[in-house]
Amino acid sequence: MTASMAKKKILQIITLAECGGAQTHLLEIVNGLKENFDFCVIVGEAGFLTDNLEEVKQEYKILPELVREISPAKDFQSLIKLIKLIKEIQPDLIHCHSSKAGVIGRLAAFICNKPSIFTAHGWAFHPEVKSAQRIIALISEITMSWLTQRLICVSDFDKKLAQSVKLIPYSKLQVIHNGISQLVSLENEEQDLIPGNLFLQTRSKLNILMVGRFAEPKRQDLLIQTFAKLNLEIRNKVDLLFAGNGPLLSESEQLAEQLGLKNQIHFLGEIRNISDLLNSVDVLVLLSDREGLPISILEAMRAGLPVVASDVGGISELIQDQKNGFLIQHNQFDLIINCLQTLINSESLREQMGMTNRKIFEEKFTSEKMLRTLAQVYGDCITYPSQK
Repeated sequence: MTASMAKKKILQIITLAECGGAQTHLLEIVNGLKENFDFCVIVGEAGFLTDNLEEVKQEYKILPELVREISPAKDFQSLIKLIKLIKEIQPDLIHCHSSKAGVIGRLAAFICNKPSIFTAHGWAFHPEVKSAQRIIALISEITMSWLTQRLICVSDFDKKLAQSVKLIPYSKLQVIHNGISQLVSLENEEQDLIPGNLFLQTRSKLNILMVGRFAEPKRQDLLIQTFAKLNLEIRNKVDLLFAGNGPLLSESEQLAEQLGLKNQIHFLGEIRNISDLLNSVDVLVLLSDREGLPISILEAMRAGLPVVASDVGGISELIQDQKNGFLIQHNQFDLIINCLQTLINSESLREQMGMTNRKIFEEKFTSEKMLRTLAQVYGDCITYPSQK
């Protein structure tokens, strides 16, 4: 391959390596477009993301100063080190994910005269964010948006939210819905090694699952409280499962124990092969105060599961109320109870909604569609780096 034909290099920057939606999204990109582009990933820590990158022999670098929290000293250090890395790597384009990486990465790109794009996996200036954090995020995003070639929103909701901020240039906003691969199963002998599968092999009840980090904006606490209010006869048919770790995990465990539900609520920890766990449960629930376009719901749709979810962010772009799941307005307690009891009592409804979800996934939310559009964005921004 001649120099003129060499693949363009894309630098991906993200703050955390946890098992989360943004990290899964980034892995879809590097695995799906590696034949078209060379990638290097910069992340602030080791974890789920770096483990998966190592498995596919994908180049990455850890920048420990790149942290989620605002820290003037570490933020300055990460900026200086990132500028040095950019000069060493010489990428053709820089793609940033998450709020902190979005600020530090785009500023470093501007200083190094490199084009950049930013994917907002839910804006940090969402109205539900605390006022002080929201103001800081809003000022940062307005400033950085003028240094960015393209602002990618994962949902129509997020695009409309950005459009409401008049100082963010409208022409740079583009919606590319999240997508995931058709994929998907480990070899049979490997499936038994998954903690969730080992657990489910011993269960005979209906299983309701929530996937997510135990931290705001997720509302595992609300689901636990709702579960406690289910009709006792119905509740005895069900086990409630939680997959994920996070700072509020111990509080949720204590809440389950206080409500006398220790034997019916099970905390599985971080499940890295969530698709195999989803194939063994009956309903996915996602309660949250805000969202972008949740990967966990896409994974449930791929698995052919009905979904009960808070009507926030772009979730209504995935779930149509009473067609392929239930949408919960304003996290209404009684409505969550009614929806859960309806699904628990009707196997035919669960099957119907699950089949509809699988069909919608195949038609609209596969990774092929997402990657095709993203590759075009990459090409445009590399070819016309100063285009506004």
